[in-house]
Amino acid sequence: MPPYDLAVWTARHSNGWITRVTANPDGTFTAGALPPGDGGYLSYLEMDEPTARAAAVYSLATQSGHTSCDAGCSDWEFHIHTIDV
Repeated sequence: MPPYDLAVWTARHSNGWITRVTANPDGTFTAGALPPGDGGYLSYLEMDEPTARAAAVYSLATQSGHTSCDAGCSDWEFHIHTIDV
């Protein structure tokens, strides 16, 4: 399989958690929330990026209790990572 670009949106939150959305090669999106220092991955599979962002925020609220963002939370940051398989 040739290298491919992986699109990732990440937001950092004042409670130390991170929300992340990843565009999968098949056109779906994986989304969820990660606690500080956790290398585990995400909990929802969605069909579009806006719905995936909403799922990540929902995951953050249900797993960490962080129900609304404040000045200590970042906006979504977009990155492209090249995956060499």
